[in-house]
Amino acid sequence: MERSDWPTPTTLVTNYPKQKNLSLLEHKMEFNDFLQMRAMVNGFLKELDDPGELDVFIMNMKHKEHVQRVTRDERRQLVLQCKYRGDHLLETHNSVLMNSDSPARNEATGTSRPVCAVTTRT
Repeated sequence: MERSDWPTPTTLVTNYPKQKNLSLLEHKMEFNDFLQMRAMVNGFLKELDDPGELDVFIMNMKHKEHVQRVTRDERRQLVLQCKYRGDHLLETHNSVLMNSDSPARNEATGTSRPVCAVTTRT
């Protein structure tokens, strides 16, 4: 490989990481690593506390539609923004993913829809 064929640093940090089969914690750690690497290359730092980066993080999650739908309004309210910063972010997203209507919860419990009790009259 010739030196001119080597990737430049800026080409290494163009695609945001996706969650795929990673746990939420692993995805967050990989996303933070990506942001730090991009900061070194581009010369500016953005973290998950930045609303734009948080949007990208959510859109790269496995159950992005559910998380986006549930958290959209809360993230816009100034008094609730602390739930989406720092150490609270994982706790908030885990609780959203374990809601009874979450596809992640159904996936974890092995059901495709909520189970209803069936009773018969005798």
